[in-house]
Amino acid sequence: MYSEYVENLDNEAKQRYIEKIKDINYKDPYLLHNTELSTSASDLPDVTYIDIVNYMVYGVSAYTLEEFKAYKSLQAYNLFSCGWVLNVFAKKMAAMCLVIGKVRHSQRLSEKPLSPWFLANRQGVIQSAHCTCMAGLGESCTHIAALMFFVQYTVLKREEKSVTSIEQYWGKPKKSVDFAQVKDIDFSTPSTSKESAPKEGSSVPEMEDVEFFKFCGQLRDAGCNSALLKVVPGFNDVEIGWLVS
Repeated sequence: MYSEYVENLDNEAKQRYIEKIKDINYKDPYLLHNTELSTSASDLPDVTYIDIVNYMVYGVSAYTLEEFKAYKSLQAYNLFSCGWVLNVFAKKMAAMCLVIGKVRHSQRLSEKPLSPWFLANRQGVIQSAHCTCMAGLGESCTHIAALMFFVQYTVLKREEKSVTSIEQYWGKPKKSVDFAQVKDIDFSTPSTSKESAPKEGSSVPEMEDVEFFKFCGQLRDAGCNSALLKVVPGFNDVEIGWLVS
């Protein structure tokens, strides 16, 4: 069973299409529902720039038996970088991985997006491709290449994991540490704790109110527009009798 698109192809193009999908048990990619496909980057084949060049430039056409030499298709990176690649899905099938997506027309944005797909093995070597555009039967159009560049970029970013994005791998902590608010955390080291700890029978001195208001007076005299002065009586136009300037 094939999609309406495939049934409307001429006999030669239809037979070539069927030959390409034999590696995925003759399942027509255009009949797969979104629920059968994955949007996870981990399911994409490991496509590299070299894989794209090997296919688009040195791949052999099934029609002419000559290399594609589709150098202009490598300019499709602009389609990808401009955001024209949409709704990319993947499906692992046997030893192959199918990637299918939507790509906007670069000059006719109001038209229905095109539907390119390609097949690659798990190592990223591209086996075949197709697109619903006029040049799609040639298997090396810019829309196919744009989809490949999207996958290559996604795989590259997938591999760039930082130590904060994955589970701790360098060893377990020697002791468990509970979460706490900053105000409740003791940042002192054992040495500084001994030096700063009050002696037995003594108490930690607190700033006297007189000293505090002297400090506020110095802020005022320095012309400082401090928010502190706006809430302290005597400096926010509230008179108090024992203010020391």
